[in-house]
Amino acid sequence: MAMVILLGQKGSGPGEFANPRGVAMSAENEILMADMFNRRVQVHDMKGVHRRQFPTATPGGYMVAPEDVTIDGGGNLWIVGKYGTNSVAVKYNRDGLPLATIPLRQTAFVRGVAVNPKSHQVLVTETDGRTGEVLMFGPDGGQERRFGRQEGMLHPWYVTTNMEGNILVSDLDTNNVYMYNPVGRIPGQVQRTLPPSGGPLHGLAREHHRGGLGEPAGGGADRPGRACPVRRLGSRETLGRGDRAGRADGGDVRTAEHRGHFHTLGRGGWTGSSRGD
Repeated sequence: MAMVILLGQKGSGPGEFANPRGVAMSAENEILMADMFNRRVQVHDMKGVHRRQFPTATPGGYMVAPEDVTIDGGGNLWIVGKYGTNSVAVKYNRDGLPLATIPLRQTAFVRGVAVNPKSHQVLVTETDGRTGEVLMFGPDGGQERRFGRQEGMLHPWYVTTNMEGNILVSDLDTNNVYMYNPVGRIPGQVQRTLPPSGGPLHGLAREHHRGGLGEPAGGGADRPGRACPVRRLGSRETLGRGDRAGRADGGDVRTAEHRGHFHTLGRGGWTGSSRGD
């Protein structure tokens, strides 16, 4: 049976949210949320209790509005977001201390971020409203390649990896999921995931088929992991206006935000993402 947790409400106090945009799950069963307009990441336990928070600042002290959050294989956090006219990816340690910044091209559109647990490469989506692509950075922050335009990406939003390190990208405008191998080469499959009547594709869900919580997603090469498309559901459904739960380092959790709340389901067998308008 699914475990349901309701986290917070609209506001700026501890445990309250102002446009939450991204969710990750740590190996310690902590739920980390990118609280965009409050410019912070909040941390809750699996009972929904607020544990701590930290401001999403750059190493130079600029406050970033986070658009997504993920966790790498070493337990470090990564966000993407904006401050002023600048777009950046920022790395933090477990305590929220900013460690490094990757400058990104300025864009008015939000981005997604993931870290490949096998190669430790940082993946960031990008669109200018006409075409889109995924940027791949090495662990040192140097850009290694970019891909996706040639497959017709328009508005890539979320990015994740499966257990084999393959990269999956959901496109808000084309309703496609694009799958690439770990170095960004497409293995020959672009999947249209939803018919027009099903509504736009807002994200990806990653299914792990694990028996319990707490095991890192990359803990066993023999455990299947597959990505599943997610679309926005009606306001009466569990998923209303929400975001991804931890791709690289999380337990079995799915979460959504609706009217300032986070709805988190554990022991559901998958982690995923969805976004409302």
